[in-house]
Amino acid sequence: GAFLRAVEEGTVPKGSWLLVENLDRLSREPAFDASYTMQGIIRAGVTVVDLSDNGGLGREYNMETLRSDQGLMHLMAMLLSFARGNQESAQKGRRVGEAYANKRAVFASDQKLTKPYTRRLPAWIRWNTETTTYELIEDRAERLRWMFEMADDGMGAHSIAAQLNEAGVGTWGAGGWKARYWHRSYIRKLLTNKAAIGIFVPHRVEKVEGKRSKQRIPQEPIAHRFPPAIDRELFERVNARLN
Repeated sequence: GAFLRAVEEGTVPKGSWLLVENLDRLSREPAFDASYTMQGIIRAGVTVVDLSDNGGLGREYNMETLRSDQGLMHLMAMLLSFARGNQESAQKGRRVGEAYANKRAVFASDQKLTKPYTRRLPAWIRWNTETTTYELIEDRAERLRWMFEMADDGMGAHSIAAQLNEAGVGTWGAGGWKARYWHRSYIRKLLTNKAAIGIFVPHRVEKVEGKRSKQRIPQEPIAHRFPPAIDRELFERVNARLN
């Protein structure tokens, strides 16, 4: 789709050749949808070459070859290639899904961990490779408790962020993820994160029906892997106020 727009906008001139290792590199959509995109590129005046086809010699797809006496053979080869790529992609997706489901099952059990379920952790928790457990980063956990106490006393997220910025407290993060200043939205995110009371909520990502976007679907919470930094009653009072 992005390549087709580039052709339509003139970034890629008509008469260009697009070489692909295999047609499944062009699209992993169902054959009908993939062929529609392919036809759009061809109708825009671009020749697409599948380098893996025709005994390694490559197969050319353009208006001339698809309208020739061999056009039906080319069309069938294109559809079969897209169908095979879509099936392989679906199978890979199922295998990856099963692997993550097994990983979640181990994490949700009482089985001793040998490696982390995830390294994308709340900012106040880290993985200890020696004990193979998650543990609190004490100075950050203490800062988090202060935020909850201030919120419990009636201070808003904007005021909490302002106090942190005025005090010159460094933000949490690393590299490109590290913000220059504390923001109200991030404070609210911290105050509503159940990981503060030791509850980890894994998510499953799936495509939105008929769209290219994805949505994160929460799974069954796991309450015994993350160390709690905040008392549950304090957490519930603050969240009742925020909501």
